[in-house]
Amino acid sequence: MGVFEKYVDAWDTKDEDAMSAITHEDYMYLTLDSLVARSGLFREFREGWSGRTWANNDFKLVIETDDIMVMTFFEMDENGKKAFRTEACLLQDGKIWRSSSKAVLIPQ
Repeated sequence: MGVFEKYVDAWDTKDEDAMSAITHEDYMYLTLDSLVARSGLFREFREGWSGRTWANNDFKLVIETDDIMVMTFFEMDENGKKAFRTEACLLQDGKIWRSSSKAVLIPQ
């Protein structure tokens, strides 16, 4: 099973241990103006899983190799705004090491 399948399974089952198993201990999420470390990622997962922040669904794999994984999905924030997100991940040792993404709002 690839990293993508493990990611989607962990997300769907809200399994923090499974998500931890595929996330490198030096993980960072990169944005234009900030970095989110591994601990912040899991805080966001917990909030997302509880419905307090956003809901992600319809994950699609674009490509996965030993070094990269690119996926797309839809998300909705707590105000009901929907977006289409593309996320690019760098992999190291079979785990997600770095990631960054771009969201495009869907007109309503």
